[in-house]
This record gives sequence, structure tokens and C-alpha cells, in this order.
Amino acid sequence: MTGYLPVGFEFAAELTFPESEGTSSGLLNASAQVSDVLVTAIQSLTQSLTNCVISVQLCLDTVSHLKKFSCHSAKVTSFCVLSYNS
Repeated sequence: MTGYLPVGFEFAAELTFPESEGTSSGLLNASAQVSDVLVTAIQSLTQSLTNCVISVQLCLDTVSHLKKFSCHSAKVTSFCVLSYNS
């Protein structure tokens, strides 16, 4: 990909002929840096969001498993005590 960079700069200089080469290459570099910053920011936001969603899902699954295996009612409590003592 780096081999195409001079070709792209030369093509941009030809397209913007009355302007100098420095102007077109400077604008290309600036736009590339701005787009890189935006892509990096979007990726960090989506990664944080994904981590939050996974954490909430893990907590919800843990609570549902605890409710499923807990001994809240009187009938189940005696069974749990018996099975725990055995």
C-alpha cells in the first residue's frame, strides 16, 4: 500500500494543477489523519459499549442462575438441607 502513496500524491497534484504540490499533499495528509482519529475514536467507543453489554449480560446470567439454584421456599429448603448434609 505504501508504494501507491507517491502515485496518489502525484495524481492529486495533477488534478489540482494551478495549486502547488504542497497544498494538495498537505490536504491529503490532513484528511488521512483526521479520518484515522475518527476511526480510532469510533472503535474505542464501540469496544467500551461491547464490554458494558457483555458485563451486564454476565451479571444477568449470574443472577438467573443464583435464583434457579437457590433454596427460597420451605419445601425446597428441607431438600437443600438434606442434600447439603449428605
